[in-house]
Amino acid sequence: PALAKDVFILLLIYTGAAMLIAILFWFVYRDSTKAALVTFFIMACNFFFGSTHEFLKKIFDHSFTTRLSFIIPTMMILILAFIIYVKKSKHDFLRTTRYLNILLLLLVLLDGGKIVSKFINSKGPAVSDLSQSLKICDTCTTPDIYFIITDEYAGKTELKELFSFDNSAFENELHARGFHIINNSTSNYNATVYSLASMLNMDYIKNMDKPSVVNHRDMLMCQGLIKTNSLVSFLQKNGYSFYNNSFFDIADKKKVFHNIFFSTNRSLLTHQTFINRFIYHFGTRFTSDEKIATIKMNSLYSDITIDSLTRITVLQKDAKAKFVYSHLKMPHHPYFFDSLGNKTSVQQLTDSFAMNRKAYISYLKFANKKLLSLIDFIQKNTGKPTAVILMSDHGFRQLSGDVDRKYHFMNLNAVFLPDSNYSGFYDGMSNVNQFSVTLNTLFGQKLPMLKDSTSFLTE
Repeated sequence: PALAKDVFILLLIYTGAAMLIAILFWFVYRDSTKAALVTFFIMACNFFFGSTHEFLKKIFDHSFTTRLSFIIPTMMILILAFIIYVKKSKHDFLRTTRYLNILLLLLVLLDGGKIVSKFINSKGPAVSDLSQSLKICDTCTTPDIYFIITDEYAGKTELKELFSFDNSAFENELHARGFHIINNSTSNYNATVYSLASMLNMDYIKNMDKPSVVNHRDMLMCQGLIKTNSLVSFLQKNGYSFYNNSFFDIADKKKVFHNIFFSTNRSLLTHQTFINRFIYHFGTRFTSDEKIATIKMNSLYSDITIDSLTRITVLQKDAKAKFVYSHLKMPHHPYFFDSLGNKTSVQQLTDSFAMNRKAYISYLKFANKKLLSLIDFIQKNTGKPTAVILMSDHGFRQLSGDVDRKYHFMNLNAVFLPDSNYSGFYDGMSNVNQFSVTLNTLFGQKLPMLKDSTSFLTE
């Protein structure tokens, strides 16, 4: 339904734009066929710009002729030349328009056939259906569960080997609060949406469109898997109230913050158009400094909001047990603070600064204080048995190509359970098995452990 809505809205926008362009050129030519032909040419330049640009890069291997600074002026010259040609031409262009109409009809039928074929030859679900494996446990205790993701928090080994940083002081603080730390923990994917989709469904993601490349279709599929995930469904059936303090829509709970880097249905449909590419590459040149600063601070506002909502949820009295998912972006870049809490200037919050390892470690130290503060608040104010799961979705990944890919997956994984039964959690465990072990431990389930493995995704 959401995709259909976006398709309908875009259809209205593009149809309206085509009609306005056609009316404009009717006043130029006083000929509806010529006006329609020029409109077709302009709209085609918009719709096929991205795919043409990618094709040129493959042919000319990123030479000067593939740069937007060359392609865009060339395209504008071609459009102007075509407008002048049509103006001066004595042809009625009826055969040309008839050919284009037939061609477009064939393309629509071809694409329609591909869509139908994909539905008929569907390879099955992207994750396993655990509805038959997960049983309601009427006799189990139901502690509140706080699931806290700290985005791109590197594991102990990565911090030591790549950053020469010893994070044992933070781990000792967690131990003092009763946490069990899974040594050599790894994520299964080095991208947030994929990692969470797998973790919350306790399975690897199957039937991806491009299994080794982050792309719009697979990201949207993963967001769908997160929305209908097996974990929240199971907990709700067992009487839990779900609190969604994240930037994903899950079950019947909307996201509390918009992540500007995540795909949407509309971006899937428009990402190859000229307008979209132009905004992506040159949009900042037409945006005020204040607007750019606001965009850069998006992650900070998100963390402040989610931390606050989590604390409000802790204090909220609820007859039902709570499952609270809070997704903090720290210590993922931008690195807003140093270890002492001093603000980083907005001018420094650039993509190149993301690879500054010293800044990352300083922000990680700041994040450690914030995480401990939030954990202390939860443990002191819940008033009932509570489980806290503190994890990162993947390791630090702002790394050059010559660095071993294994570091992208080394993550933080610390668990606090009311009865301190950590026998199911094993060293080297990956995220896909996290909630299988948790449900087996807390709710007497018998979910099997999947083989721990990683899938490296290129941007």
